[in-house]
Amino acid sequence: MSPERQEAEQMADELIDGSEIIRCGTGVAEETPLPCVAVCGVGTLEEESVGAAVHQEFQVFKGDGPEAPVWFDLLGVVQRSWEDLDQAMARCRTMVVCPPLGLSDRRKVKAMRDGLKILLDSCPSALNRIVILSQIGAQAGGGGFNVGSFFGVDFKSALVDEVTVYARKRPPSQPLSVLVVRAGDQDVRPGVVQVSLNEESGKTSPETVAAAMFNAVLYGVNANFTVLDRRQGRRMAWGEVLLPCVGPEVWRKEVPDARKAALFVQQWASTFIDGSFRFGMKTPMEQRPTPSGCELRFRPVGTPSAKTMEELDEGGLEFLAELAPDGTQRLRCRRVAYSAKAACG
Repeated sequence: MSPERQEAEQMADELIDGSEIIRCGTGVAEETPLPCVAVCGVGTLEEESVGAAVHQEFQVFKGDGPEAPVWFDLLGVVQRSWEDLDQAMARCRTMVVCPPLGLSDRRKVKAMRDGLKILLDSCPSALNRIVILSQIGAQAGGGGFNVGSFFGVDFKSALVDEVTVYARKRPPSQPLSVLVVRAGDQDVRPGVVQVSLNEESGKTSPETVAAAMFNAVLYGVNANFTVLDRRQGRRMAWGEVLLPCVGPEVWRKEVPDARKAALFVQQWASTFIDGSFRFGMKTPMEQRPTPSGCELRFRPVGTPSAKTMEELDEGGLEFLAELAPDGTQRLRCRRVAYSAKAACG
Protein backbone atom coordinates (compact mmCIF):
# COMPACT_ATOMS: atom_id res chain seq x y z
CA MET A 1 0.00 0.00 0.00
CA SER A 2 1.37 3.37 -1.02
CA PRO A 3 2.02 6.10 1.57
CA GLU A 4 -0.67 8.21 -0.07
CA ARG A 5 -3.22 5.41 0.31
CA GLN A 6 -2.26 4.86 3.94
CA GLU A 7 -2.61 8.55 4.69
CA ALA A 8 -6.01 8.71 3.00
CA GLU A 9 -7.29 5.71 4.97
CA GLN A 10 -5.95 7.14 8.22
CA MET A 11 -7.75 10.40 7.55
CA ALA A 12 -10.95 8.49 6.80
CA ASP A 13 -10.64 6.54 10.07
CA GLU A 14 -10.12 9.73 12.05
CA LEU A 15 -13.14 11.28 10.33
CA ILE A 16 -15.35 8.32 11.23
CA ASP A 17 -14.03 8.11 14.80
CA GLY A 18 -14.78 11.75 15.42
CA SER A 19 -18.17 11.70 13.77
CA GLU A 20 -21.48 11.60 15.64
CA ILE A 21 -23.28 10.66 12.42
CA ILE A 22 -22.07 7.09 11.98
CA ARG A 23 -23.50 4.77 14.65
CA CYS A 24 -23.72 1.12 13.70
CA GLY A 25 -26.78 -0.93 14.53
CA THR A 26 -26.93 -3.59 17.23
CA GLY A 27 -27.83 -6.45 14.92
CA VAL A 28 -30.96 -7.45 16.87
CA ALA A 29 -34.64 -6.72 16.34
CA GLU A 30 -36.07 -3.95 18.50
CA GLU A 31 -39.01 -4.51 20.80
CA THR A 32 -42.20 -2.72 19.83
CA PRO A 33 -44.96 -1.48 22.16
CA LEU A 34 -47.38 -4.30 22.94
CA PRO A 35 -51.06 -3.38 22.77
CA CYS A 36 -53.90 -5.43 24.20
CA VAL A 37 -53.84 -8.81 22.43
CA ALA A 38 -56.74 -11.15 21.71
CA VAL A 39 -55.39 -14.71 21.94
CA CYS A 40 -57.61 -17.27 20.22
CA GLY A 41 -57.25 -21.00 20.79
CA VAL A 42 -59.27 -24.05 21.71
CA GLY A 43 -60.41 -25.00 25.20
CA THR A 44 -59.64 -23.22 28.45
CA LEU A 45 -56.46 -21.64 29.79
CA GLU A 46 -56.15 -24.50 32.27
CA GLU A 47 -55.75 -27.01 29.44
CA GLU A 48 -52.35 -27.69 27.89
CA SER A 49 -52.22 -26.11 24.43
CA VAL A 50 -50.10 -23.77 22.32
CA GLY A 51 -52.81 -21.11 22.61
CA ALA A 52 -52.79 -21.26 26.40
CA ALA A 53 -48.97 -21.07 26.41
CA VAL A 54 -49.05 -18.00 24.14
CA HIS A 55 -51.60 -16.33 26.40
CA GLN A 56 -49.32 -17.04 29.37
CA GLU A 57 -46.40 -15.37 27.57
CA PHE A 58 -48.42 -12.20 27.06
CA GLN A 59 -49.85 -12.36 30.58
CA VAL A 60 -46.39 -12.50 32.15
CA PHE A 61 -45.14 -9.67 29.95
CA LYS A 62 -48.15 -7.35 30.33
CA GLY A 63 -49.41 -8.31 33.78
CA ASP A 64 -52.92 -7.48 34.91
CA GLY A 65 -54.70 -4.31 33.94
CA PRO A 66 -56.50 -2.76 30.96
CA GLU A 67 -53.98 -4.15 28.44
CA ALA A 68 -53.87 -7.71 29.77
CA PRO A 69 -54.40 -10.33 27.03
CA VAL A 70 -57.94 -11.56 26.39
CA TRP A 71 -58.63 -15.28 25.81
CA PHE A 72 -61.18 -16.58 23.29
CA ASP A 73 -62.12 -20.22 22.76
CA LEU A 74 -62.79 -20.65 19.04
CA LEU A 75 -65.22 -23.48 19.79
CA GLY A 76 -67.01 -21.60 22.54
CA VAL A 77 -67.61 -18.15 21.06
CA VAL A 78 -70.79 -19.35 19.35
CA GLN A 79 -72.38 -19.51 22.79
CA ARG A 80 -71.52 -15.90 23.63
CA SER A 81 -73.67 -12.91 22.74
CA TRP A 82 -72.62 -10.34 20.14
CA GLU A 83 -72.64 -7.64 22.81
CA ASP A 84 -70.32 -9.68 25.03
CA LEU A 85 -67.86 -10.36 22.20
CA ASP A 86 -67.90 -6.75 20.99
CA GLN A 87 -67.12 -5.53 24.49
CA ALA A 88 -64.35 -8.11 25.01
CA MET A 89 -62.74 -7.26 21.66
CA ALA A 90 -63.12 -3.47 21.95
CA ARG A 91 -59.67 -2.76 23.43
CA CYS A 92 -57.76 -5.37 21.37
CA ARG A 93 -55.39 -4.06 18.71
CA THR A 94 -53.73 -7.35 17.77
CA MET A 95 -55.21 -10.82 17.35
CA VAL A 96 -53.14 -14.00 17.73
CA VAL A 97 -54.81 -17.17 16.42
CA CYS A 98 -53.38 -20.48 17.67
CA PRO A 99 -55.38 -23.45 16.36
CA PRO A 100 -54.25 -26.99 17.21
CA LEU A 101 -52.07 -28.30 14.39
CA GLY A 102 -52.39 -31.66 12.72
CA LEU A 103 -56.16 -31.91 13.09
CA SER A 104 -57.84 -34.47 10.84
CA ASP A 105 -61.40 -33.87 12.06
CA ARG A 106 -63.00 -31.68 9.39
CA ARG A 107 -66.02 -30.98 11.56
CA LYS A 108 -63.83 -29.56 14.32
CA VAL A 109 -61.89 -27.44 11.81
CA LYS A 110 -65.18 -26.13 10.41
CA ALA A 111 -66.37 -25.32 13.93
CA MET A 112 -63.14 -23.39 14.60
CA ARG A 113 -63.56 -21.49 11.33
CA ASP A 114 -67.14 -20.61 12.24
CA GLY A 115 -65.93 -19.36 15.61
CA LEU A 116 -63.18 -17.31 13.95
CA LYS A 117 -65.74 -15.74 11.61
CA ILE A 118 -67.80 -14.64 14.59
CA LEU A 119 -64.74 -13.10 16.26
CA LEU A 120 -63.69 -11.29 13.08
CA ASP A 121 -67.16 -9.74 12.89
CA SER A 122 -66.54 -8.35 16.38
CA CYS A 123 -63.10 -6.92 15.60
CA PRO A 124 -62.87 -3.18 16.24
CA SER A 125 -61.77 -0.96 13.37
CA ALA A 126 -58.63 -0.10 15.36
CA LEU A 127 -57.43 -3.73 15.31
CA ASN A 128 -54.64 -3.62 12.75
CA ARG A 129 -52.79 -6.92 13.00
CA ILE A 130 -53.49 -10.64 13.02
CA VAL A 131 -50.82 -13.27 13.67
CA ILE A 132 -51.97 -16.78 12.87
CA LEU A 133 -50.36 -20.18 13.35
CA SER A 134 -50.34 -22.55 10.41
CA GLN A 135 -48.82 -25.89 9.52
CA ILE A 136 -45.98 -26.43 7.09
CA GLY A 137 -47.52 -27.33 3.75
CA ALA A 138 -50.96 -25.90 4.52
CA GLN A 139 -50.47 -23.08 1.99
CA ALA A 140 -48.77 -25.28 -0.61
CA GLY A 141 -51.36 -24.26 -3.15
CA GLY A 142 -49.99 -20.74 -3.29
CA GLY A 143 -50.95 -19.17 0.03
CA GLY A 144 -53.87 -17.02 0.99
CA PHE A 145 -57.33 -17.73 -0.40
CA ASN A 146 -57.74 -20.83 -2.55
CA VAL A 147 -60.75 -22.37 -4.27
CA GLY A 148 -60.24 -25.75 -2.62
CA SER A 149 -60.62 -24.28 0.85
CA PHE A 150 -63.71 -22.34 -0.22
CA PHE A 151 -65.50 -25.55 -1.17
CA GLY A 152 -64.38 -27.33 2.00
CA VAL A 153 -61.70 -29.49 0.36
CA ASP A 154 -58.48 -28.03 1.72
CA PHE A 155 -59.42 -27.73 5.40
CA LYS A 156 -55.79 -27.38 6.58
CA SER A 157 -55.61 -23.78 5.36
CA ALA A 158 -59.20 -22.86 6.21
CA LEU A 159 -58.39 -20.49 9.09
CA VAL A 160 -55.58 -18.71 7.26
CA ASP A 161 -57.81 -18.27 4.22
CA GLU A 162 -60.59 -16.87 6.40
CA VAL A 163 -58.26 -14.27 7.92
CA THR A 164 -56.75 -13.38 4.54
CA VAL A 165 -60.14 -12.80 2.93
CA TYR A 166 -61.26 -10.70 5.90
CA ALA A 167 -58.12 -8.53 5.69
CA ARG A 168 -58.66 -7.92 1.97
CA LYS A 169 -62.21 -6.75 2.62
CA ARG A 170 -61.13 -4.11 5.11
CA PRO A 171 -61.35 -0.55 3.71
CA PRO A 172 -58.08 1.31 2.99
CA SER A 173 -58.75 3.56 5.97
CA GLN A 174 -58.63 0.48 8.24
CA PRO A 175 -55.59 -1.50 7.03
CA LEU A 176 -55.04 -4.93 8.55
CA SER A 177 -51.77 -6.84 8.23
CA VAL A 178 -51.69 -10.64 8.44
CA LEU A 179 -48.64 -12.60 9.56
CA VAL A 180 -48.50 -16.38 9.12
CA VAL A 181 -46.19 -18.39 11.38
CA ARG A 182 -45.62 -21.88 9.97
CA ALA A 183 -44.64 -24.77 12.25
CA GLY A 184 -43.87 -28.45 11.77
CA ASP A 185 -45.15 -31.54 13.56
CA GLN A 186 -45.08 -30.97 17.31
CA ASP A 187 -43.71 -34.26 18.57
CA VAL A 188 -40.20 -33.07 19.26
CA ARG A 189 -38.36 -31.57 22.24
CA PRO A 190 -37.07 -27.98 22.12
CA GLY A 191 -33.78 -27.66 20.28
CA VAL A 192 -31.88 -24.95 18.45
CA VAL A 193 -34.46 -22.58 16.97
CA GLN A 194 -34.23 -22.00 13.24
CA VAL A 195 -36.34 -19.41 11.42
CA SER A 196 -36.67 -19.18 7.66
CA LEU A 197 -38.59 -16.91 5.30
CA ASN A 198 -39.07 -19.96 3.09
CA GLU A 199 -41.17 -23.01 3.84
CA GLU A 200 -38.88 -25.81 5.01
CA SER A 201 -39.52 -29.28 6.37
CA GLY A 202 -38.94 -30.24 9.98
CA LYS A 203 -40.50 -30.41 13.42
CA THR A 204 -41.30 -27.76 15.99
CA SER A 205 -41.85 -28.19 19.72
CA PRO A 206 -44.95 -26.61 21.32
CA GLU A 207 -42.66 -24.50 23.53
CA THR A 208 -40.88 -23.08 20.48
CA VAL A 209 -44.16 -22.40 18.69
CA ALA A 210 -45.53 -20.44 21.65
CA ALA A 211 -42.32 -18.43 21.99
CA ALA A 212 -42.26 -17.71 18.25
CA MET A 213 -45.83 -16.42 18.26
CA PHE A 214 -45.19 -14.15 21.24
CA ASN A 215 -41.89 -12.78 19.97
CA ALA A 216 -43.26 -12.23 16.47
CA VAL A 217 -45.64 -9.71 18.02
CA LEU A 218 -43.06 -8.30 20.42
CA TYR A 219 -40.48 -7.59 17.71
CA GLY A 220 -42.89 -6.33 15.07
CA VAL A 221 -42.19 -9.12 12.57
CA ASN A 222 -43.91 -8.38 9.26
CA ALA A 223 -42.88 -11.27 7.00
CA ASN A 224 -44.31 -14.79 7.09
CA PHE A 225 -41.81 -17.32 8.41
CA THR A 226 -41.25 -20.97 9.28
CA VAL A 227 -39.97 -21.90 12.74
CA LEU A 228 -38.28 -25.25 13.44
CA ASP A 229 -36.29 -27.00 16.14
CA ARG A 230 -32.94 -28.38 14.99
CA ARG A 231 -30.61 -30.70 16.83
CA GLN A 232 -27.51 -28.69 15.87
CA GLY A 233 -26.66 -25.07 15.28
CA ARG A 234 -25.79 -21.86 17.08
CA ARG A 235 -28.24 -20.74 19.74
CA MET A 236 -29.34 -17.12 19.42
CA ALA A 237 -31.73 -14.83 21.25
CA TRP A 238 -35.11 -14.24 19.65
CA GLY A 239 -34.17 -10.66 18.80
CA GLU A 240 -31.52 -11.97 16.44
CA VAL A 241 -33.37 -15.10 15.31
CA LEU A 242 -36.28 -13.03 14.01
CA LEU A 243 -34.18 -10.19 12.59
CA PRO A 244 -34.42 -11.40 8.95
CA CYS A 245 -38.21 -11.37 9.25
CA VAL A 246 -38.42 -7.67 10.08
CA GLY A 247 -38.53 -5.88 6.77
CA PRO A 248 -38.08 -8.55 5.52
CA GLU A 249 -34.35 -8.79 4.99
CA VAL A 250 -33.35 -9.26 1.34
CA TRP A 251 -29.54 -9.41 1.57
CA ARG A 252 -26.66 -9.48 4.05
CA LYS A 253 -22.88 -9.70 3.88
CA GLU A 254 -20.08 -9.68 6.41
CA VAL A 255 -17.76 -6.68 6.14
CA PRO A 256 -14.36 -5.89 7.68
CA ASP A 257 -15.52 -2.56 9.13
CA ALA A 258 -19.18 -1.69 9.70
CA ARG A 259 -18.45 2.02 10.13
CA LYS A 260 -16.75 2.24 6.76
CA ALA A 261 -19.57 0.23 5.21
CA ALA A 262 -22.13 2.72 6.56
CA LEU A 263 -20.17 5.64 5.17
CA PHE A 264 -19.76 3.85 1.83
CA VAL A 265 -23.50 3.22 1.29
CA GLN A 266 -24.27 6.82 2.22
CA GLN A 267 -21.84 8.08 -0.42
CA TRP A 268 -23.03 5.48 -2.93
CA ALA A 269 -26.67 6.46 -2.45
CA SER A 270 -25.94 10.16 -2.88
CA THR A 271 -24.27 9.34 -6.19
CA PHE A 272 -26.80 6.73 -7.32
CA ILE A 273 -29.85 8.85 -6.76
CA ASP A 274 -30.14 12.61 -6.40
CA GLY A 275 -33.69 13.94 -6.65
CA SER A 276 -34.92 13.35 -10.20
CA PHE A 277 -31.51 12.10 -11.37
CA ARG A 278 -31.32 8.31 -11.51
CA PHE A 279 -29.42 5.48 -13.19
CA GLY A 280 -31.60 2.86 -14.86
CA MET A 281 -34.55 3.37 -12.49
CA LYS A 282 -38.01 3.61 -14.05
CA THR A 283 -39.54 4.93 -10.81
CA PRO A 284 -38.19 8.10 -9.16
CA MET A 285 -36.64 7.57 -5.74
CA GLU A 286 -35.58 9.61 -2.77
CA GLN A 287 -32.70 8.85 -0.45
CA ARG A 288 -31.48 10.01 2.91
CA PRO A 289 -28.63 8.97 5.20
CA THR A 290 -29.33 7.23 8.50
CA PRO A 291 -26.97 6.78 11.46
CA SER A 292 -26.09 3.25 10.30
CA GLY A 293 -26.42 3.58 6.51
CA CYS A 294 -29.06 4.98 4.20
CA GLU A 295 -32.67 4.60 3.13
CA LEU A 296 -34.18 4.64 -0.36
CA ARG A 297 -37.89 5.11 -1.03
CA PHE A 298 -39.89 5.07 -4.24
CA ARG A 299 -41.75 8.23 -5.24
CA PRO A 300 -43.99 7.24 -8.17
CA VAL A 301 -44.74 9.78 -10.87
CA GLY A 302 -47.71 11.86 -9.83
CA THR A 303 -46.99 11.73 -6.10
CA PRO A 304 -47.86 15.16 -4.60
CA SER A 305 -44.73 17.22 -3.99
CA ALA A 306 -45.99 18.07 -0.50
CA LYS A 307 -45.76 14.40 0.51
CA THR A 308 -42.68 14.03 2.69
CA MET A 309 -40.33 11.08 2.57
CA GLU A 310 -41.79 9.75 5.82
CA GLU A 311 -45.20 9.59 4.12
CA LEU A 312 -44.02 7.62 1.08
CA ASP A 313 -45.39 4.07 1.40
CA GLU A 314 -44.84 2.53 -2.05
CA GLY A 315 -41.84 0.57 -0.87
CA GLY A 316 -38.13 1.05 -0.47
CA LEU A 317 -34.87 -0.37 0.85
CA GLU A 318 -32.79 0.38 3.91
CA PHE A 319 -29.08 -0.43 4.20
CA LEU A 320 -27.89 -1.10 7.75
CA ALA A 321 -24.31 -1.51 8.93
CA GLU A 322 -24.27 -3.51 12.13
CA LEU A 323 -22.09 -4.92 14.88
CA ALA A 324 -23.64 -8.36 15.39
CA PRO A 325 -23.95 -9.89 18.88
CA ASP A 326 -21.40 -12.57 17.98
CA GLY A 327 -18.77 -9.93 17.23
CA THR A 328 -18.98 -10.03 13.44
CA GLN A 329 -19.64 -6.91 11.40
CA ARG A 330 -22.09 -6.91 8.53
CA LEU A 331 -24.10 -4.90 6.06
CA ARG A 332 -27.78 -5.77 5.61
CA CYS A 333 -30.53 -4.62 3.28
CA ARG A 334 -34.22 -4.86 4.16
CA ARG A 335 -37.55 -3.71 2.75
CA VAL A 336 -39.17 -0.65 4.28
CA ALA A 337 -42.06 1.76 3.76
CA TYR A 338 -44.55 -0.50 2.02
CA SER A 339 -48.21 -0.11 2.84
CA ALA A 340 -50.40 -2.82 4.35
CA LYS A 341 -51.71 -3.78 0.90
CA ALA A 342 -48.23 -4.70 -0.34
CA ALA A 343 -47.45 -8.41 -0.64
CA CYS A 344 -44.63 -9.60 1.59
CA GLY A 345 -43.15 -12.78 2.92
